[in-house]
Order: sequence, then structure tokens, then C-alpha cells
Amino acid sequence: MGARELARKLNVNPGTVFRDLNSLNHAHLVKIVSEDGGRAYITDLDFLKQTVRRLVEYIESGE
Repeated sequence: MGARELARKLNVNPGTVFRDLNSLNHAHLVKIVSEDGGRAYITDLDFLKQTVRRLVEYIESGE
């Protein structure tokens, strides 16, 4: 969904949503995609799976 739509649904400031989505994008947790002439944000599931897998390996290694 787009940032404005998300802000409306959550009843929060759109500027805050844009800032937070930008942070999530820079952390590779969400991707920006084109949708209906605008931007939409989706979870970067592949990156998230890879990150969780590495975290589990680290925890299991006992370091």
C-alpha cells in the first residue's frame, strides 16, 4: 500500500510514515514498487528470510 493510504488507515502523520518507510527501505526490509502510477511499499521477504537465517545460525553457533 502507499504511504498516504497507510497513514490514513493508521491515523498518523503522513510525514512520519514517509520517514519510517524510507528507513525501512534503507534497511532493505521493504521495497518500493510502482503501482497505479504511484509508489507502494512491500516487504522484502527474501532479504528478511536471509537475515533471520543468519541470525539463527549466529545464535546456534554460541558466539
